[in-house]
Amino acid sequence: HFHYGYLIYAAAVLCRANPSFADKYALPLRAIVADIGNPGPRYGASGTAAAAAAEGSTGGESEEGSVEGSVEGSVEGSVEDKLQEIYSFFPHARHKDWYDGHSWASGLF
Repeated sequence: HFHYGYLIYAAAVLCRANPSFADKYALPLRAIVADIGNPGPRYGASGTAAAAAAEGSTGGESEEGSVEGSVEGSVEGSVEDKLQEIYSFFPHARHKDWYDGHSWASGLF
């Protein structure tokens, strides 16, 4: 988990220096972050945007009220929907030992 920290830090420096890098690689970078610290589902009981729609949440809209643009040429789904799909592939706490209260570099077992 801490090895990813070097990669994530380097990406953060690049994003700060070159915002177009952040626009282009936002989803892959979020996948790397989710692999070590998955924020988990944000919508409804099942954790999907579909559940949010059923419950009346709009998810995926920007502050101006328009649906956010697509990434890398895909026109289906909002960025938030794509993030939810990414988050669904990773565990909530991959390295966390809840009993000891910290993460292990070697994993749990």
